[in-house]
Amino acid sequence: MPKLSFNPSLHGFHFRNDFITNVAGIQFGGLCGGLSLGAFNYYRNNMPIPTHRQSPNDFGTPDALPPVGGRLRNYILDMQIKSFFSAFPFFTIGATPASSFAGSLIEFDLIKQRIDRGQFVLLGLRGVGDLLKGHQTLVYGYEDSGATKRLFMYDSNHPNKEIAIDLDPTTRTLIHRDMSNNGANTGNLFASYFLQLPLDPNNPDAFTGADKPSYHDLAVASSSPNSLNISGASSSPTYEFVIRNFGESTATFHHLHIYVRDPSGQNCDTLHGQQDTRTSLAPGASITLRGNLAGSLTVPGVWEVGVHCISNEGHAIPVFDLLAPNGHNKVFLTAISNQPRPANWTAITSDAVSDPCAIKNADGTTEVFVRSNQNLIGRCRANGGNYSAMETFPGGERFVGNVAGILNQSNKIEIFVRGANNQLFNRYQNNPNVGSLTEWSGWGSLGGNLKSDAAVTMNLDKRLEVFAIQQDDRMYKNYHRVFGGLWSGWEDMPANIRFKGSPSAATDAAGRIHVVARGFDDAVYINFQTTPNGAYFGWMNFGGVITGDPVITRRGDGRLVIFVKGTDNRLYHRFQLTPNGNWTNDWGPFLLQNVPALLSTGSKAAVSSDAGREHVALLVQGLQIKVTSETTVAPEWSAWHDLPNSFILSNPAIIARANANEVDVFVSAGLVLQRAIVQV
Repeated sequence: MPKLSFNPSLHGFHFRNDFITNVAGIQFGGLCGGLSLGAFNYYRNNMPIPTHRQSPNDFGTPDALPPVGGRLRNYILDMQIKSFFSAFPFFTIGATPASSFAGSLIEFDLIKQRIDRGQFVLLGLRGVGDLLKGHQTLVYGYEDSGATKRLFMYDSNHPNKEIAIDLDPTTRTLIHRDMSNNGANTGNLFASYFLQLPLDPNNPDAFTGADKPSYHDLAVASSSPNSLNISGASSSPTYEFVIRNFGESTATFHHLHIYVRDPSGQNCDTLHGQQDTRTSLAPGASITLRGNLAGSLTVPGVWEVGVHCISNEGHAIPVFDLLAPNGHNKVFLTAISNQPRPANWTAITSDAVSDPCAIKNADGTTEVFVRSNQNLIGRCRANGGNYSAMETFPGGERFVGNVAGILNQSNKIEIFVRGANNQLFNRYQNNPNVGSLTEWSGWGSLGGNLKSDAAVTMNLDKRLEVFAIQQDDRMYKNYHRVFGGLWSGWEDMPANIRFKGSPSAATDAAGRIHVVARGFDDAVYINFQTTPNGAYFGWMNFGGVITGDPVITRRGDGRLVIFVKGTDNRLYHRFQLTPNGNWTNDWGPFLLQNVPALLSTGSKAAVSSDAGREHVALLVQGLQIKVTSETTVAPEWSAWHDLPNSFILSNPAIIARANANEVDVFVSAGLVLQRAIVQV
């Protein structure tokens, strides 16, 4: 049952399509096309839909709808007019079969193809008895199982409800169903439907362009602080959000609420209990929310404090934050341990909050990439035995999560990171080994609606391939269609499996890509190419019950190995017995001299293969890093090297140094990118 991550009660307008409109003296009813395109454009631009409901208290108009001449009404009307540009099949017999069940079957297959590509569809519906008396809806999913052929849609005549249309093969008619009411027949009658306009969330279409909505109601007018470093749990950080109704009608909601998330993402709302119980806000009026976390920052790391609107439909919606220059819907409070920094760690640069990513240039020079507290991406480059201070990539984009990187098909470093709009962005060196950031490309968007960090690897023919879990909890891939060429666009890796966390990918000794991820059942799932550069076998349950992201890598001898965190917080692994061969039958604990690695919350293995030797680094309990490396004689792995550091906020990165007996380990610790050199 493929569906895009659109929810009518969250992303659709909250009022019914009861409009009567006059254009050039001609009166017509309904703005269904405008409401459908408008809702899509709010969704595409990651903007919350206005909170207004169909109520005299909201709009103050006789029909309880947005007032004529108002900004919201004009935007919807503009979208309605633009929807007419693709309405040719309404008036043409033969472009698609009119009032024909067989024609709707053909259109179903075309719509299905669009949904599979991650596109929405503006659907044209022909009325019974009058082909020109039609309707327009926004389709975001389908079901095609046996006798059932069903489209899921936002229908502006039924706000806040999931509506479906079935193709009934028995009666050869269309059945309009209210899926929010157990699929009850609504009684709405239509003769046929057709794909009026495909809508790509990542690319403007020919008719409507980008059409970023200009109307908003609830938004953050100001907030403070933007970020704050706090030393010790005894501190008492305070924060404030001013929320204003920038709209022209009353905003309605259940309440406004400040939320708190600790460094591992756990819900800590009970630490402050701050919310406002008012349920409406007049145009131009403001509400101020304040709070503090006195004595509560017991866990070192970056704490997130933000403000949500709890909608009347029960959704927690971040209050919009792009209208005022000093208004942000979240602040970051970084708790730093009071303990002194250990001597074996060296500070490289300040303002680092993500997991670092270390990559070697073709000439062996290491570069480290990290996200800053301002959600920009920075780079530190090896310079002799030291590293340069962080340089920030130019551009106005903001990012979330961690950077993934690779030395691409042209021996140029290429990095990938999820944007604040959940699209995947990439950037690459214009030439191999360049030192200046001015010699890199700009940020390019690969689109998508990501929920995870990306994993990147390379096909045997040097084509890059990236993997990510999207907002529908399914796995998607995006790849170069030809060596160094255009990207394919996101393609579903079909399976009746929902994934969480972030995936990992590697190639085996034959050059076949393997990708692993954690399912909602906490088992490890694996998928792999049956031939190098070829098609994928399909998802296999690889067993286990894990509590973090699996990591797959290739050992020095060519065997693949997967590292996972078990429910007992220990590190487990499963590996190929020979290169390209069978795997061990089950997961086994990764013990060195019978010493387990008790991983911290959110830990996952950091791996680096270099010069035929595998290196592994872990964030373990007690805020320390453990490091081990493959050996040339039994036992296969070195003893643990322990690197305590009570400032650690991230998983590590590890990479071999020019000296084959040393590795560099990097962590974000106390908002500082730090490095330790380990003798292996």
